[in-house]
Amino acid sequence: MPVPFVQRPAQTGPMDDSTRRPDHRGTPSGPRVTRCAGRHTAVVRGTVAMEELRPFFDEAFRDLGRAVARGEIVPDGPALAVYQAEPGRTVALEVGFPVVHPVVPSGNIVPGRLPAGRVVELEHRGGYDGLGSAWERLRTWAREQGVVLGAPLWEVYETQPSPEADSGSMRTRLCWSVAD
Repeated sequence: MPVPFVQRPAQTGPMDDSTRRPDHRGTPSGPRVTRCAGRHTAVVRGTVAMEELRPFFDEAFRDLGRAVARGEIVPDGPALAVYQAEPGRTVALEVGFPVVHPVVPSGNIVPGRLPAGRVVELEHRGGYDGLGSAWERLRTWAREQGVVLGAPLWEVYETQPSPEADSGSMRTRLCWSVAD
């Protein structure tokens, strides 16, 4: 069952709309430090081996889609994945949606929260297979700027994936907390 997609990017992350301003080539400009508003989320939590990420995402979004269909949660922005620390062989993560109010736990779905505070952000355009290099670009930029990175870090899936989607048109916003 597909998960309803509600796109309200300004509410899911940075409050600074200048992050949406295109550069002279018409593409979103590069990495930046900005502020995020804290947000409630409805998520499925897990600790999984990296090679099991895709099945975890598939199952989590299947459960979330059923909860949306039952009216138990109402997404208030695009899907996201929150990593509690940098991934290694395994990763502790939460997969879900921002919501206006905390959710009541139901099955695998529990309330979560995106933290308020400063983040380093980058918009990745392209398929999910390019996310690793996009995260590395963000890390390198932060290091060059003297920005100390913390946790959590998260991905906001600005475009809804579908089998017929052109991976080149997909947009994923990467956000990495700044250690203050």
